[in-house]
Amino acid sequence: MNEQLTYTIKEIYRLASEYVDDITQYDFKNIFELFEVVRRIPYVRDIDSCGDDECLQRPSITAIGGGDCDDKTIFAGAALTVL
Repeated sequence: MNEQLTYTIKEIYRLASEYVDDITQYDFKNIFELFEVVRRIPYVRDIDSCGDDECLQRPSITAIGGGDCDDKTIFAGAALTVL
């Protein structure tokens, strides 16, 4: 595994763990509700959202403005910890 991928995976885990409070406003009853919310988050490329090739954002920012696959993964990971 290359260094950039390893870094990204660690950052996804860190952000999902660190910003669980961003998800507490949602009252997910089950994983299906979580899936529907994540599915409806608009896909926004990093270059369009942060002006860079790669950036990771906290769940609250993704919920408001959309995000790419990494950002949706962070959102879902945070939500799964409270589900």
